[in-house]
Amino acid sequence: MYYVIPAKAANPQLARDFIALATSPEVQAQGIVKQFNWYPGIDAGQVKPKLDAATWQSCLPNLAGSAGEVWQKLPIAPYFDDIKEGYEKPGG
Repeated sequence: MYYVIPAKAANPQLARDFIALATSPEVQAQGIVKQFNWYPGIDAGQVKPKLDAATWQSCLPNLAGSAGEVWQKLPIAPYFDDIKEGYEKPGG
C-alpha cells in the first residue's frame, strides 16, 4: 500500500489524517479484510486482534506463522520498472 502527499498539496494535514485512517488496524480489518476479503496493507499482526476468529481463518489462514515463514515478497522493483518504462515510451 502506497500513499503520497504532493509537495504542494492544498491541505497536507488532511492528507496525513486520511492516510492514518486508511492504514489504521481498524479500517484494514473491517474494510480491507472483512468487507473486501483482501490481504491487509499493513502488518497482519496489527489487524488480527481487530477481526473475529472466523474471518481470520477464512480470509487469512496462512498467516498463522511469522511473516518470514509464510509470506513471499512481491517483485515490486521489476513491477515498477515495467510501469515506468511503459510511461516513458513514446505513445505509451
